[in-house]
Amino acid sequence: MIEISNRFNALEEHKPTIETFHKIMEEEAERFGKNGKNKPNEKLEEDMEIERLNENRKTLKKKEGKTTAEKIEYTELNKLVKKKRRARKRRKRKEEVEKIIENGRSPKEAYKGGARKKISCMIKANGESATDRDEIITIF
Repeated sequence: MIEISNRFNALEEHKPTIETFHKIMEEEAERFGKNGKNKPNEKLEEDMEIERLNENRKTLKKKEGKTTAEKIEYTELNKLVKKKRRARKRRKRKEEVEKIIENGRSPKEAYKGGARKKISCMIKANGESATDRDEIITIF
């Protein structure tokens, strides 16, 4: 006797619930969603510190009737947040340039590379900084 079986019997045995469906969808989205552009923001300790300082700065800004000490603290926090953001931006650009150079691409691409130039200054072998484009290219 020939027995005909339904290929969907396995699904009937395990009745899916909303929770299992949601879990499966998240796993698949995570697996297929990694194309490089949709990276989750990786927050480093540096980023967390900048956020914390910025929150302190915002609370001081909203406060009315500030004392002289609070005004000075607000000004110093402003300076510190800007300084840390510049340093973070400089570090990220430096990492991008290093990645371009490691991949063996053109130094000109590392210099231009988009809407904003990535290299603004390079250190020569003798320790001096070079800011002219031609000098930077010769350093490579």
